[in-house]
Amino acid sequence: MEQHFPNLPSQVPQRGNALSRALFKKLFLAQGW
Repeated sequence: MEQHFPNLPSQVPQRGNALSRALFKKLFLAQGW
């Protein structure tokens, strides 16, 4: 699932797991993954 992020890895460090997960979930729902 980490390969679906084109240009987010550099802006999503391991410090913000909650924020990253929230953004990923929003992206998944928006893109329909």
